Order: sequence, then structure tokens, then C-alpha cells
Amino acid sequence: ENGIFSSFRTFFKLVEKKCLKCHNSEMKSGGLDWANAKDVERVFTRGMPQVSKMYWRALENPISKTHMPLFAGNLSDSEMSLMTAWINRGGVIAEEISPRGLASMDSKEKFQRNWALKKFSKPPLPSVRAKNLVKNEIDLFILSILEKSGSPPLEFLTPDLQKKRLSLVLTGLHPSQEEQQKSYEELKNVYLNSFSFAENLSLFWMDMTAFADDDSAENGERVLDTLPYRNYIFSTFQKNPSYFSLLREQLISGKPFGKSKSLFDYLPHDALEDMTIDNAIVATFSLTLGMDMRCARCHDHPNEPITNENYYELAVGFESLVPKVNYRMRKSQSDLPKPKFPEIFEGQFGHFSKIDDLGEHLTDYKKGLGYFTARVFVDNVWRFIFGQGLTEEGTGFSSKSPEPRQIALLHWLTYDIVEHDTSIKHLIDKMVSSHVILSKASQKNKT
Repeated sequence: ENGIFSSFRTFFKLVEKKCLKCHNSEMKSGGLDWANAKDVERVFTRGMPQVSKMYWRALENPISKTHMPLFAGNLSDSEMSLMTAWINRGGVIAEEISPRGLASMDSKEKFQRNWALKKFSKPPLPSVRAKNLVKNEIDLFILSILEKSGSPPLEFLTPDLQKKRLSLVLTGLHPSQEEQQKSYEELKNVYLNSFSFAENLSLFWMDMTAFADDDSAENGERVLDTLPYRNYIFSTFQKNPSYFSLLREQLISGKPFGKSKSLFDYLPHDALEDMTIDNAIVATFSLTLGMDMRCARCHDHPNEPITNENYYELAVGFESLVPKVNYRMRKSQSDLPKPKFPEIFEGQFGHFSKIDDLGEHLTDYKKGLGYFTARVFVDNVWRFIFGQGLTEEGTGFSSKSPEPRQIALLHWLTYDIVEHDTSIKHLIDKMVSSHVILSKASQKNKT
């Protein structure tokens, strides 16, 4: 196997096989738990295998009481090379690629821990007492939480500040004096159909998709062919795009912005071929499902029901989408797995058999992952409009994230956008038409 992360993956498989039996969170033999970064830091020196405790323990006579691995004989030359390479490259033991949980938690347990993997339905609209503060359904959910918690009612900004907020949110610009003379409703309609709104939304999209206009492998030199993608995104947002249609187009090589171009032509390209495809997988799953796939590059995911095998079944398929690279995961082509999507979401029926079906699978709300994909997009747009998402910042839809306080609102908006052909403009219109966007920010009203 080739590439840094392929060797990390193999090294952690070695750790799982020969070390975790004794050096886990329960036994912690010799005070070492391989799932604890601080423990592991005590047994090696970054970049210096010859002075690392674990290196010398592995070289000792097998009959020595301090020889490691205990009762397993010497490590082979290739296994010692793996350890040496791992230490030389910094001994990466960050949580995202540590062997935490490999031996202690099965996929079923991981599934039960993550609320975001479970099937959900459209919740009913709540009833509230302060009906005079309700402009649309969003207000019902927010006011319901406020009333139940005994929090003070919403306080509203002055009309001028409401217009200023609307302008900054939708266009990124301050309103002109002429615009300030219009009513909030008139101004909202002007902005939603404006050049500046399409431009602002394009920047938001390119941030979400990890777009880059320089090549990190070439010392930051500008990639000269980024304009076709920029122009395509901008022209798309000048219309009223369907999120699902836009997403499907992004995942098809050769469409719709030039020869053999897909979204992945504009991801950062690494000198390491393996890493370029890894970038594509990470960007795709972060954008569509709010999942961080990096852990599974090297071992079974410690927190989510995604195995190392799942990851490489995906990686093989991505080779046809990512330009100019060849993912050499196995020594022979005959040993390559078939492209397959991990069946980890409740209510997911069937799975794609070739990568060209990926976009369809992610947007199919009847048999695929359409509702899960739409839910992540709703959360991203809420963060774009209100400054923070409905899910917890940084963890989002992972098992580390607690179930959102406003999960009913998140699920209602998800069904609403799907019922409206995943219209991006409809979703944003709904948000900026609520009373919530007009209210003052308050430390007491963090709903």
C-alpha cells in the first residue's frame, strides 16, 4: 500500500492486532492506553524512532520481561518499518486517526449513540400563546421553546436596523439611502433577486465545498482555470436553483462547466495522490451528510459506524470523479474492492453500485439519503443567515454532538424544503420572513 495515510492505516491495524489486547482503556497494562493520546506520547519521541521507548522495547530479546509485544515475538522487518515511518512522520495520534474504540464498540452501539443517523419524520407545528408574534412556522418553534422555558419574549430591532440586518445577511452590503425608503417586504424581494445576493450565496457555496483557486502542491501558484466554475456557480445562483439538482451536477464528471470538469477539479490538490482523493471524500461527506470521514482512512471510525473497509469501497469509486490521479490502494488491480456506499442510515434502502449514482443516492428522499442530505443543508443555511447553526458548532451531525434543542424546527424545515423542490431561495425567504430575524440578539434567549 502507498501513501502516508495508507501506511498509517496499516500501522494502526498492527496496533489493533498486537497491542490493544493489553493496552486498552480497561486493562491499561503498564499505564498505557492506545486510545489515550497522552499515554502514547510517553512511549515515543516525534521524528526520532531510535530514542523512542516503544522502538527499543520492540527490539529487545523476546524472552525479556520488557519486550513488546508481550508473548508475540519480534516484530517483522516490515512491521518495524511501519513503526519507524509512523514515528518519523510525527507519530500522528490525534483523535481523528487514533485507534480509540476499535476493540470496544461495535457498529450497532455506534449507531445508537448518534441521533443524526436515525430516520426522522415531519413534526407537527407547536401551539403558542403569543400568536401576535408569529409571522411564519419558524416563529412557532422558537416561541414554543421560549414559552416553555419561561424566557422573556422576543424584542425587536428598529425598522432601520431590521433593513440593515436584512441587507447584510442577503448581500453582504449595507443598504443604500434609496433602499432604506422601501418597506422590509419590498426590500426582501429586491435582494432575493439581486446580483449581490447571487454573489454572496456563491461565496457561501464555495466555502461549503472547500473550493480553492490555488494549488497547494505548487507553492500556492494560481490555478488558471477556476473562472469556469466560479461563473457557473454565480449564474446558477442568479436563478432559483434546486439544491438537489445543483448537488447532482457537482458530482458528475464532465458536467456542466467544461471538459472533464467536476467540483473536484477545484479542491486543493496534494502532491500525494492518495490525499487528493481523500480531500474529495472528506469534502463530499462534510457538505452532504455533515460527517467527518477522516478517521476511517486508517482504521474503523472510533465514533461512527463507518469501517475502514467502507472508506476504501468509497475511495475506489471516487477515482473516476477526481481528475489526474490514480488511487493505488492495493498492490494489484484485482484486489480492489467494488464501489459501495456504507449502509449506516436508518431507513436507507439500497445503495449505489457505481460512483455515477452517488449524486442520485444522496438526493433520493424515497429510497436514498435525500432527507439526511437536505437536513445538513438546512443547518448550513441557518448558520449562513443567523450566524450559528441549529446543531452544535464544530460537531454538527456526529455522535459527539448532542441532539439539537431545536431539532423539531430542523426537521420541519427539512421536510418543507423537500416539499418545495429543495428551492434554496424558498428556504432563505422562509428564514428572513420570520420574526426571529427581526429580533435583538440576547444572551438570555439562546434558542
